[in-house]
Amino acid sequence: MGIKETNNSIAIENFAVTLGINLWRNNRGLFTTQDGKRKYRAGLSINGSSDLIGIMPDGLFLAFEVKQKGKKPSNNQVVFGELVRNNNGIYGWGHSTQCFLNTLCEHYNKSEEEMLLYLKNI
Repeated sequence: MGIKETNNSIAIENFAVTLGINLWRNNRGLFTTQDGKRKYRAGLSINGSSDLIGIMPDGLFLAFEVKQKGKKPSNNQVVFGELVRNNNGIYGWGHSTQCFLNTLCEHYNKSEEEMLLYLKNI
């Protein structure tokens, strides 16, 4: 994730907190111990897993891929998104808090005002 994506990710994470949504950064990587004898994986080990992973207040799984403006998800990220959606989870991608909110509105078929009210009352 580049610097701009990191800034966008932090803004989206902070916005989610104000909505009562549990959202965590999914840092992926492979690390070797200092002695070089062991390797450890971090994050979800599925290719294409989203930058932000969470649980909605109503219990639905949430995955959001943070992109720089004008960029689109990779093929692996699209496949991961389809997996999430096919299992009644919420998946979206974008560069801003507005993109994040739009993802929620689309999934729940609600306007922004209705979505914010829904989140406030659950």
